Amino acid sequence: MSQILTSIYLHSCLFPIKFLHSKVDFRHNHEAARGEINHWASNATHQRIKELFPQGTIDQDTRLVLGNAVFFKVISATGVEWFPFSSLPISFCFRFELLMMLPKSNEEFPAFVEAITKPGELEKVLESPFYDQMAHVMIPRFKLSMLRSLNLKNTLKSMGVTHLFENADLRKISDDPLFVSDVVHQAVLEVNEAGAVATGATGVGIANRSLLRPIVFNANHAFVVAVIVDKKYPLFMGHVTVAEE
Repeated sequence: MSQILTSIYLHSCLFPIKFLHSKVDFRHNHEAARGEINHWASNATHQRIKELFPQGTIDQDTRLVLGNAVFFKVISATGVEWFPFSSLPISFCFRFELLMMLPKSNEEFPAFVEAITKPGELEKVLESPFYDQMAHVMIPRFKLSMLRSLNLKNTLKSMGVTHLFENADLRKISDDPLFVSDVVHQAVLEVNEAGAVATGATGVGIANRSLLRPIVFNANHAFVVAVIVDKKYPLFMGHVTVAEE
């Protein structure tokens, strides 16, 4: 990579977030460079995301690639009781919580997903009161993953982020004239007997207050699942319709 990053940019990234950088030859061997970057993403996500940048996203005109990877593994705080189809009670500690939303039936699931994904609806759920309640939670093991990386360029442009892709002013990153050609994203969320693993390179359940007996949450049909940070930010979100064999 002949691209020279400015000292201001390097200083702002190296110290606060331990930014790593390396030189690759996009101009003469962009496929080898793509393989090297994908290898980094695979290592950073413990082999969950093996091809963050698909073929065609990096070419000889590429001058700079910025990559960010998130990987965390949470062990169930309450322990696991084994059942024939691998169900588990699960609870998150620290800042991360697992939110599961279960409609009454599979027939109601499409309308439920449409409603919960409308602007502002998930925020209403997260802002509603939640109560601590003993519960028997039975969910199948599952893994949510994307078949390929999602290109967010058109999504961001529809949200008003346009100058970044056309007339960007990135002089604080490099003295050369640059613009953003693509923004790609890929995510994996896996829940099994040990807990939850999430990587990224995105109807209300009402608890009974009664203390006499635990409520039962049995996810034996389609449900929505999300990893929530600080009780209000959805970090990962997806839905499960077919459980893992």
